[in-house]
Amino acid sequence: MFSIAPAQFGDDYEGHWDLYPFGIYDQDYPVGFLMYGCNFDHPRYQAFIIRLMVDEKFQGKGYGRLGMEKLLEKFRADEQIKDVGISYEPHNEVARKLYASLGFTETGEIVDEEMLALLRIRP
Repeated sequence: MFSIAPAQFGDDYEGHWDLYPFGIYDQDYPVGFLMYGCNFDHPRYQAFIIRLMVDEKFQGKGYGRLGMEKLLEKFRADEQIKDVGISYEPHNEVARKLYASLGFTETGEIVDEEMLALLRIRP
């Protein structure tokens, strides 16, 4: 409910963001969920990963990484995206390590009680 409904209308945080929800599957079986937003006019990041959730039965098996890698491939193919943002709870070491291993760098900023990290896709 907190993802599907907003995906229909977008979000108006610092400009309008179009939102895109995706399932993460192991063959035909759903194991997780990703949602990202795009705002090509945003001055800091043109894509923002809003949700990455993996069912607890499937955590630690690489599904989150696989979903993120596929999403980053999509971003790298879009010339309009220069930077990607993501945020996570500051004490979530699993998230911090995953995102750092994918190239995200913490900015030191806390946004809505979450750590902000950015990934430069292109200059």
